[in-house]
Amino acid sequence: MRTTFAIALVWLASQLGATQAKYSLSISGQSVGTGTLTYTKLSNGDYRLVVDLSLAIQGNSLRLQDEEVVDKSARPISSSVVQEAGGHKVERKIAFGPKALVRTDSVDGNAPQKKTVAYPKGKSIAQPSDLWFVTNKPAVGAVSMETQYDSESGSWQNHKNVFVGPTTITIGNKKVKANLIQDKNLADGRLVRDWRDQHGIPFRMELPIPNGILQLDRVMN
Repeated sequence: MRTTFAIALVWLASQLGATQAKYSLSISGQSVGTGTLTYTKLSNGDYRLVVDLSLAIQGNSLRLQDEEVVDKSARPISSSVVQEAGGHKVERKIAFGPKALVRTDSVDGNAPQKKTVAYPKGKSIAQPSDLWFVTNKPAVGAVSMETQYDSESGSWQNHKNVFVGPTTITIGNKKVKANLIQDKNLADGRLVRDWRDQHGIPFRMELPIPNGILQLDRVMN
């Protein structure tokens, strides 16, 4: 699955090693937490994104850790999510094989449950837009129709990703030039907006959640 918090799998394709970007989290202008995104290009050419978010919403605390690995064509290889909230811990791991994925779920350390899910017939599971501005620069208006696995619903969902174009946004007190990419879930209409720099690292992301829109703003040095 490409989770809600992990739709921006990006890093500099020309560089080995890792870098970490820090983010402030807010809903309707109110601070709700902090997070980090650590990007790595692995020695075998794969890409890894590790997301670590800590939130407090209406007195409820949530910790989310998500690790995603894709190959150089943006085809997913593995996904690992750990969510801690309300005294409970949910862990989910997904391995993407040649013809199907295998997901393993466990709650509070209980015996894991495994399930095999076949890939949708006639469709690629690669997510090319994840690597826009990382390995290539799309033309304004470029569209990528992608099929993503949503582990919450256990279903494959179609998404339309569009490079809207360059724009200027304000992060803190600083104006920056960014590239706006929109990811629309064609099943329910949810829209994720992602403003990336020229190397593909997000300046800002807007993510739909039940409470509204969760905004991640990069902490600028």
